[in-house]
Amino acid sequence: MKSILLVNLFLITMSSSFIGNCKEQYSIEVWDYDYSMAYTTFYKIDADSVTVEYIGGIKNERDSVLMKRQLREDECKVVWNFISSHNIDHFKDKYSNPLVDDGDRKRVILNIKGKSKTIEIANFYQKDMGELFDVINKIVNKDLQIKYKRPS
Repeated sequence: MKSILLVNLFLITMSSSFIGNCKEQYSIEVWDYDYSMAYTTFYKIDADSVTVEYIGGIKNERDSVLMKRQLREDECKVVWNFISSHNIDHFKDKYSNPLVDDGDRKRVILNIKGKSKTIEIANFYQKDMGELFDVINKIVNKDLQIKYKRPS
């Protein structure tokens, strides 16, 4: 009986540290396209949770959730600190290297306080987006991190 009470106390403590930690409402969606391998990795982070999905690009291939969990309070704060320090209106709609047709392509949708911004990235390094991906990479599993090369 004592062990059941300890387990319940532990579960209540853990669940309360995950629920309702963000006061601000926001969402970040990232589509990381890999056309050569015919799939997309989709990331969604909002004030409550983080989700990473595999979206297959081949007919009859099944999509799958690779990771889904609630955000911890410290993770929520890191994401909010990044978002709140940037004015999304200052981002261009598209960052692209016209000399490369294929390669590294991403779509980012930021929803913050009722405002939304969609940003297309194609073979181009944009510093603020690199910092955003670094924030996301601190939250997701190591094998699911977004790859985004800084110029040499």
